Amino acid sequence: VAGASASGDVSGFLRAGRQEFLFWNRRMIGNSPWQPAMRAFDAFRGRAELGIFSVDAGASLLDAPSTFEVTQPLGDVTTVRGSGDQLYWADLGAAFHRAVQLNLAVIVLQQGPTPDQPDRARSFTMPAAWIHGTPVDGLSYELEADVQLGEDGSRLHRAWSGFAALQYEIPVPTAPTFR
Repeated sequence: VAGASASGDVSGFLRAGRQEFLFWNRRMIGNSPWQPAMRAFDAFRGRAELGIFSVDAGASLLDAPSTFEVTQPLGDVTTVRGSGDQLYWADLGAAFHRAVQLNLAVIVLQQGPTPDQPDRARSFTMPAAWIHGTPVDGLSYELEADVQLGEDGSRLHRAWSGFAALQYEIPVPTAPTFR
């Protein structure tokens, strides 16, 4: 379902089912064009835009919940109910000017037990920020910062990453680019 206001200031959509989700510059979540089937998610997703502001949020089932039996070292059989794997995200954006566009987001990954890993319990939360723009024709920049916080069983998970790029495209017919 998609729609826009008569003035064009408000637009958005709601989607359910298999779909692609390209997150920002595709460093964290992309479409994997090298894979024969690319990458798609079974997801529920909504996006709304109001003037310079946008919000994009969704939930995806990466692996379905299941019930399986595990044989313990002493021979006892235990039934395990796996919660499956889920991915959630929310992205707030503001396009203040072509030179300054800001996005703030959070991605959450929850992974439960599997037959191969019956004790698996992973939970990661990743807040992130991305600022990018084109201050003058041909010159663009982007800065991104991500932090991962969570637990993998009894171990704490902490990671961070940052990215910066400055790109200039020379305004001639062949358009050589320096990055």
